[in-house]
Amino acid sequence: MSMKNEFENLSKKLATERELIKSKLHQASIEVNKEFVVAEKQWQSLKHKMAEIADESQENSEELIAKAKLEGEHLKQRYHEISQRLLAKASSTQTELETSLATLRVERDEIKLQIHLASMDVQKAFEPTEKQLQTLKVEVANIADATIEGSEALVADAKIVADELSKAYQHIKQRIAK
Repeated sequence: MSMKNEFENLSKKLATERELIKSKLHQASIEVNKEFVVAEKQWQSLKHKMAEIADESQENSEELIAKAKLEGEHLKQRYHEISQRLLAKASSTQTELETSLATLRVERDEIKLQIHLASMDVQKAFEPTEKQLQTLKVEVANIADATIEGSEALVADAKIVADELSKAYQHIKQRIAK
Protein backbone atom coordinates (compact mmCIF):
# COMPACT_ATOMS: atom_id res chain seq x y z
CA MET A 1 0.00 0.00 0.00
CA SER A 2 1.41 3.42 -0.88
CA MET A 3 2.04 6.12 1.69
CA LYS A 4 -0.62 8.27 0.03
CA ASN A 5 -3.21 5.51 0.49
CA GLU A 6 -2.15 4.97 4.10
CA PHE A 7 -2.54 8.65 4.87
CA GLU A 8 -5.93 8.70 3.12
CA ASN A 9 -7.05 5.70 5.21
CA LEU A 10 -5.78 7.38 8.38
CA SER A 11 -7.66 10.54 7.45
CA LYS A 12 -10.87 8.55 6.89
CA LYS A 13 -10.48 6.80 10.26
CA LEU A 14 -9.98 10.15 11.98
CA ALA A 15 -13.02 11.65 10.29
CA THR A 16 -15.16 8.65 11.28
CA GLU A 17 -13.92 8.75 14.88
CA ARG A 18 -14.50 12.50 15.05
CA GLU A 19 -18.08 12.18 13.76
CA LEU A 20 -18.80 9.37 16.23
CA ILE A 21 -17.60 11.48 19.15
CA LYS A 22 -19.56 14.52 17.95
CA SER A 23 -22.68 12.35 17.68
CA LYS A 24 -22.20 10.97 21.20
CA LEU A 25 -21.67 14.46 22.60
CA HIS A 26 -24.77 15.71 20.84
CA GLN A 27 -26.84 12.77 22.10
CA ALA A 28 -25.58 13.29 25.65
CA SER A 29 -26.37 16.97 25.37
CA ILE A 30 -29.94 16.24 24.28
CA GLU A 31 -30.50 13.81 27.18
CA VAL A 32 -29.08 16.19 29.77
CA ASN A 33 -31.03 19.11 28.32
CA LYS A 34 -34.28 17.15 28.65
CA GLU A 35 -33.50 16.44 32.29
CA PHE A 36 -32.62 20.07 32.87
CA VAL A 37 -35.93 21.23 31.34
CA VAL A 38 -37.79 19.03 33.83
CA ALA A 39 -35.64 20.43 36.66
CA GLU A 40 -36.37 23.98 35.50
CA LYS A 41 -40.14 23.29 35.77
CA GLN A 42 -39.58 22.05 39.31
CA TRP A 43 -37.51 25.16 40.04
CA GLN A 44 -40.31 27.43 38.83
CA SER A 45 -42.83 25.54 40.95
CA LEU A 46 -40.57 25.77 43.99
CA LYS A 47 -40.00 29.51 43.46
CA HIS A 48 -43.78 30.00 43.32
CA LYS A 49 -44.28 28.07 46.58
CA MET A 50 -41.45 29.97 48.29
CA ALA A 51 -43.02 33.25 47.19
CA GLU A 52 -46.32 32.12 48.74
CA ILE A 53 -44.57 31.20 51.98
CA ALA A 54 -42.69 34.51 52.04
CA ASP A 55 -45.94 36.46 51.56
CA GLU A 56 -46.79 37.45 55.12
CA SER A 57 -50.32 38.38 54.18
CA GLN A 58 -51.15 34.73 53.56
CA GLU A 59 -51.42 32.15 56.23
CA ASN A 60 -49.01 29.30 55.55
CA SER A 61 -49.66 25.83 56.67
CA GLU A 62 -47.00 23.49 57.95
CA GLU A 63 -47.96 21.18 55.13
CA LEU A 64 -47.16 23.80 52.44
CA ILE A 65 -43.80 24.54 54.05
CA ALA A 66 -42.97 20.82 54.30
CA LYS A 67 -43.93 20.30 50.64
CA ALA A 68 -41.71 23.19 49.58
CA LYS A 69 -38.78 21.81 51.59
CA LEU A 70 -39.30 18.34 50.11
CA GLU A 71 -39.54 19.76 46.59
CA GLY A 72 -36.34 21.73 47.22
CA GLU A 73 -34.55 18.53 48.29
CA HIS A 74 -35.81 16.71 45.20
CA LEU A 75 -34.61 19.55 42.99
CA LYS A 76 -31.23 19.57 44.72
CA GLN A 77 -30.94 15.82 44.08
CA ARG A 78 -31.93 16.23 40.41
CA TYR A 79 -29.30 18.94 39.90
CA HIS A 80 -26.73 16.68 41.52
CA GLU A 81 -27.70 13.80 39.20
CA ILE A 82 -27.46 16.06 36.14
CA SER A 83 -24.01 17.20 37.25
CA GLN A 84 -22.92 13.61 37.77
CA ARG A 85 -24.15 12.60 34.30
CA LEU A 86 -22.28 15.52 32.76
CA LEU A 87 -19.13 14.49 34.60
CA ALA A 88 -19.57 10.86 33.54
CA LYS A 89 -20.11 11.86 29.91
CA ALA A 90 -17.07 14.13 30.02
CA SER A 91 -14.98 11.36 31.55
CA SER A 92 -16.24 8.84 29.00
CA THR A 93 -15.53 11.24 26.16
CA GLN A 94 -12.05 11.94 27.56
CA THR A 95 -11.35 8.19 27.75
CA GLU A 96 -12.57 7.69 24.18
CA LEU A 97 -10.39 10.54 22.96
CA GLU A 98 -7.35 9.19 24.79
CA THR A 99 -7.95 5.74 23.29
CA SER A 100 -8.31 7.24 19.82
CA LEU A 101 -5.15 9.25 20.33
CA ALA A 102 -3.22 6.15 21.41
CA THR A 103 -4.47 4.26 18.34
CA LEU A 104 -3.47 7.14 16.10
CA ARG A 105 0.00 7.28 17.66
CA VAL A 106 0.50 3.59 16.89
CA GLU A 107 -0.66 4.08 13.30
CA ARG A 108 1.60 7.13 12.91
CA ASP A 109 4.58 5.21 14.27
CA GLU A 110 3.89 2.35 11.87
CA ILE A 111 3.78 4.77 8.93
CA LYS A 112 6.99 6.47 10.06
CA LEU A 113 8.69 3.07 10.24
CA GLN A 114 7.45 2.14 6.77
CA ILE A 115 8.74 5.46 5.41
CA HIS A 116 12.11 4.86 7.05
CA LEU A 117 12.35 1.31 5.71
CA ALA A 118 11.29 2.48 2.26
CA SER A 119 13.97 5.15 2.24
CA MET A 120 16.61 2.59 3.25
CA ASP A 121 15.42 0.31 0.44
CA VAL A 122 15.65 3.15 -2.08
CA GLN A 123 19.13 4.06 -0.82
CA LYS A 124 20.28 0.47 -1.33
CA ALA A 125 18.90 0.54 -4.86
CA PHE A 126 20.63 3.88 -5.51
CA GLU A 127 24.14 2.82 -4.40
CA PRO A 128 24.93 0.66 -7.47
CA THR A 129 23.86 3.48 -9.79
CA GLU A 130 26.56 5.67 -8.30
CA LYS A 131 29.15 3.07 -9.31
CA GLN A 132 27.65 2.89 -12.79
CA LEU A 133 27.81 6.68 -13.09
CA GLN A 134 31.49 6.66 -12.15
CA THR A 135 32.12 3.93 -14.77
CA LEU A 136 30.29 6.01 -17.37
CA LYS A 137 32.38 9.09 -16.54
CA VAL A 138 35.57 7.07 -17.02
CA GLU A 139 34.34 5.65 -20.32
CA VAL A 140 33.38 9.10 -21.60
CA ALA A 141 36.83 10.39 -20.65
CA ASN A 142 38.43 7.39 -22.38
CA ILE A 143 36.47 8.07 -25.56
CA ALA A 144 38.09 11.46 -25.87
CA ASP A 145 41.56 9.87 -25.57
CA ALA A 146 40.91 6.84 -27.80
CA THR A 147 41.79 6.48 -31.41
CA ILE A 148 39.07 6.68 -34.03
CA GLU A 149 38.87 2.89 -34.51
CA GLY A 150 38.54 2.08 -30.83
CA SER A 151 36.22 4.96 -29.98
CA GLU A 152 33.17 3.40 -31.66
CA ALA A 153 33.27 0.40 -29.31
CA LEU A 154 33.77 2.68 -26.31
CA VAL A 155 30.85 4.88 -27.41
CA ALA A 156 28.61 1.81 -27.77
CA ASP A 157 29.64 0.60 -24.30
CA ALA A 158 29.06 4.06 -22.84
CA LYS A 159 25.56 4.22 -24.38
CA ILE A 160 24.70 0.82 -22.87
CA VAL A 161 25.86 1.95 -19.41
CA ALA A 162 23.97 5.26 -19.83
CA ASP A 163 20.78 3.38 -20.78
CA GLU A 164 21.11 1.03 -17.80
CA LEU A 165 21.74 3.96 -15.51
CA SER A 166 18.71 5.80 -16.90
CA LYS A 167 16.51 2.73 -16.34
CA ALA A 168 17.84 2.33 -12.79
CA TYR A 169 17.04 5.99 -12.04
CA GLN A 170 13.53 5.60 -13.44
CA HIS A 171 12.98 2.50 -11.29
CA ILE A 172 14.17 4.37 -8.18
CA LYS A 173 11.87 7.32 -8.96
CA GLN A 174 8.92 4.92 -9.30
CA ARG A 175 9.73 3.34 -5.91
CA ILE A 176 9.93 6.76 -4.30
CA ALA A 177 6.58 7.77 -5.82
CA LYS A 178 4.84 4.77 -4.26
